[in-house]
Parts: sequence; C-alpha cells; structure tokens
Amino acid sequence: MTDGTPAVLGEKLPYFFVSFVLLILAYTFNNGLFYHPAQLWLLVLSWLVLLLPLLKNKWLVLKNFGETNNYLLIICLISFILFYFFDNGIYLISKQGFNNIVTLKFLALILFLLYFIRFDFRGQNLFSVVIGHLAKYKFYYLIGLALVLRLLVIYYSPAPKIDVYWVLNGGAQAILEGHNPYSATFKNIYSTEACLAIYHRADCPNDSYSYLPATILMTAPFYAIFGDIRSAFIFLVFGCALIGYLLLRKAKQPKLTAELITLLILYLPLSLFVLEQSWMDQLWLFLIYFFVWSIVWQRDYLAYFFAGLVIASKPTMLILPIFLSKYKGTSLKKIVMTSAVFVAVCLPFLFWNYHDFVKDILFDQIKFDGSYYSLSFFNVFKMIFFSTIPAWISILMTVIGLAYIWVKGNNSLTSVIHGLTLFLLAVFIIQRGFVNYYFSLGGLLILLIILELIRGQGEDKILKFQN
Repeated sequence: MTDGTPAVLGEKLPYFFVSFVLLILAYTFNNGLFYHPAQLWLLVLSWLVLLLPLLKNKWLVLKNFGETNNYLLIICLISFILFYFFDNGIYLISKQGFNNIVTLKFLALILFLLYFIRFDFRGQNLFSVVIGHLAKYKFYYLIGLALVLRLLVIYYSPAPKIDVYWVLNGGAQAILEGHNPYSATFKNIYSTEACLAIYHRADCPNDSYSYLPATILMTAPFYAIFGDIRSAFIFLVFGCALIGYLLLRKAKQPKLTAELITLLILYLPLSLFVLEQSWMDQLWLFLIYFFVWSIVWQRDYLAYFFAGLVIASKPTMLILPIFLSKYKGTSLKKIVMTSAVFVAVCLPFLFWNYHDFVKDILFDQIKFDGSYYSLSFFNVFKMIFFSTIPAWISILMTVIGLAYIWVKGNNSLTSVIHGLTLFLLAVFIIQRGFVNYYFSLGGLLILLIILELIRGQGEDKILKFQN
C-alpha cells in the first residue's frame, strides 16, 4: 500500500482529514441540494471538527496513527466512490455520453484500487504484463482519465440550462468585442415556471454579471481560443493538482503522498457537475493555491499580486485581507501591492459604467434571497417560517464569528487558510450553502492537508510554516 517511505503527521492533520470526509459526505448526495436535515448536521460536524484545533485542549487525537498514507488512501477511496456514484452532468445531450462517462469513472475507480494491491506474479504472461503495467503507471492513467472525463462533460453538455454558463460566456464574449459585461444582457434559458421557482418572479432577465472583473480577464482568453469558458476551469483545476504535487515533493514528502493528494484534487466529488454548471470556484481556488505556492518558493511579492487577483475575482474573497493581516509575512508594501492590483482590475469597469457595476456586484446579490434548494439553515428557516433570517442576526453572527476566528488564529500561513476556510464554511452553512461553495471548501481543506503535511515534515525554515 505504500512506497516504503512514511509521510509525517502534523498535529492538525486528523482534524483536517475528518472535516474533509464529513464535508464531502454532506454535499455530494443529491448534487448538493437540500434533501435531508442529516446533510446539515454533517456540515455542522465538519465545521466543529475544523474549529477544534483553535481550542486549547486536543479533542481529537488518533492514537497509533501509524502510516499517514494509509489514511490518505482511505480518504481517496471514499472520494473516488462518491465521484463514481454521484458525479456527472445533468444536461448531457445523449444517453451514450452518459454511458461513456460512467464507464470511464468505473475504470478510474478500478485503477485507483490498484493502490491497495501488491502484485507478486510467479511468471510472465499477457495478464501479468498488462496488470503490472497498469499497477506501475496507474497514477498517469488516472490523470489522463481525469482530463478526458472533463473534456467529455463539455463535449456532451455544450449548452447547459443554467444562467451561470451563459453569463460567464457572455461576459467573456462582451469584453472581447469591446463591450461592458456589466451592461450586457445575456441569453435567458429559464421558463416562466423556472423563474418563479428560482427568483420568485415570472420574468427574470439574465442581465447580471455578479463576478468581479478578474473573472472576466482570466476566462476571456480561453473563450477566445476554445469558445467555452469551461476550458479555463479544466486548466485551473489541473494547475491546483500540479501545485499540490510540487509543494509536497519540495517538502520531501514521499511520491505516494504527492500522488494521492493530486488525485484527491482531480477526483473531488462533483467535480464534473460543477464544471458542467460553469461555476467559477476553480478560478479563485487556483489563485489561492498559486498564492501559497509563491510563498513557499519565496516569491512574496508575486504571492501578494495573486492575492489581489483573488479578491478581484469574487466578492466573497474580499474577506481574505483580514486573515492575511495576521500572517507574519505580511508587510505594508505587500498590502499596498494587493490593494493596487485589486483597484487596477476593478477601477476601469467602475468608471466604465458605475451604475451597472454596483448593481451587478452588490444590489442584485443583496436582493437575491435564494430558493428552497440551498444546503443551509437559511433554507430551513424559509421552509418553516416562510421568511428569511433577519439580516441583523446574520450580520451579528458573521462579525462575532470573524472576530473569534481571527483572534484565535496565529501568524502562520496555515492559520490564514484555516481561518478563511472555517469562516466561509460557517457563512455558507448559515446563509447560502450552494454546492459549488462547499466544493471549493473541499479544495481549501485539501490545501490545509498539504500545508500540515509540509509543516509536520520539519521544513519550517525553508517553507515558513512555523507557528
């Protein structure tokens, strides 16, 4: 099961492992839609386990933890099983497309199971040669299958019936044609019934580009080349996988550990579904990964340049500078650089049409109260009381939670990502828990596992992860 070199355990690793498993179990079933209260309780348990490292007492200690790679294998197996049974596109244009994707997912699961088997053939024949070859090169075949599966999803689902796809493609097309994406009206694929179900009104014009301008600038080149912004997300998720692999190899972690983390990223449950729906969470997730990679390679100013792109990509990420302010590597110059990048990206669009920019980014989001499918207490509250949670309660809980997490954190890079993940998970559980949000937090938890493996290896001076 292992390559003979043990991976070293960081003290927070059991918490991150357990929190990750609880998270993917909660959001994977039913494509992340609210189906049963157990989903919410799993999310709450995931958050509580993630909170425990901030407390003084060690509440979760795995005695005789042994070989960390064995636990990684189990977690990967859980992820692969969920990926096989529950991950697929829902707007595929043919039954054959669905069957092809299911077949390749099954092949991926079988190939992964080879990590659990040690072959000892007595002689050579066709069977032993083929199995031996697959066992030796399974990692590379799994990477290839992950790529092919994503390409097939785009091929078999060329026009998904979701407004996000048409907004992101339309925004990229608009900027390439010299038009303002925040003033554009995009193709509307919703019927009157769908508008009533999602937006609670009969007419729902698709005229709101709710993402910050870095999203436009990073997706437009891919749209220009491939004609579909989802090609950008394929590139970005493989970028995350490569960064994870390089981080662990630089920290002298065993090759098996780096392989398992890479596969965990590429086969994160609902990866195919999120890609088909065109949710852009892989974009800001890649920017976070690249930020960490730059810190590790001691390219600090490059890291803070990318931090500026993070907060210029999605309004939710505006919270990142608060956590960065506590990191020991942060200086006034770096904060100025991050702010300058954010302003340089956003200001031209603000001047282009102030009214449309503010409307799309701020007002339309405030007015959108969600529907009866988000995985959050906000949704449960609506179903029971036919009303939304009062804004002052949500704001008060958010401020208190943010203050507590910030105070409890330390000045390490791991603490920055830990605090960000913990805060966002709490907000999503309370307010707007859509599947792509939890999917992205799964990516952040994998990054936390990577950082804790690095810290546990004793590379503090080189990698700057000391507490």
